[in-house]
Amino acid sequence: MAELEGRKARLGARLGGGFIVLIGLPLLIGGAWLAALKGSPYYVIAGLGLVAAGVQLWRGKASGGLVFAVTLLATLGWALWESGLVFWPLVPRVFSPLVIAVIVLLTTLAVPKSRLRAWAMGLTSLGLVAAVAILGAALARTTDEGVAKVAKAAAPLANPSPAGDWRNYGRDPGGQRYAPFDQINGKTVQNLKVAWTFH
Repeated sequence: MAELEGRKARLGARLGGGFIVLIGLPLLIGGAWLAALKGSPYYVIAGLGLVAAGVQLWRGKASGGLVFAVTLLATLGWALWESGLVFWPLVPRVFSPLVIAVIVLLTTLAVPKSRLRAWAMGLTSLGLVAAVAILGAALARTTDEGVAKVAKAAAPLANPSPAGDWRNYGRDPGGQRYAPFDQINGKTVQNLKVAWTFH
């Protein structure tokens, strides 16, 4: 009986750890590409943390849960630094790690009991509670005044900019990229020349 439970626990650790590796690999690879393009290094660090955590959990080591807990707490710090306490920008940065934290907790339960496992579960639980608290605090700050600001910002979609204006990426706040210029037509198009290029 104990041997069967041990096999189930090892299988649970391997399934959970493998799943976490599969989540981490695209972050690691895409993050490395982004970092090479001089983008944010966060994704390569988070991907590395997830892959390392998943490998350790797959091996039945509680240190995987600890690695994930540190990655989760760092992610929460990064999310607040990048988005502030604003609900909608925080949701994609916090919700996915929150779901992964639940998977890590369940997977960590499958590794042998130890002091390290207790620390891993405690820190991951702390990160999970902190993530929920951050989202709750950000949601509480979403007031009628904030909703009114968003509506005001979206108003130009209904009233497009004058024809000569290109104030936003994609010309208008909706990114329509439509320029209603009448200077370019079938007769004048052959006179167009490249003004600049960017690589």
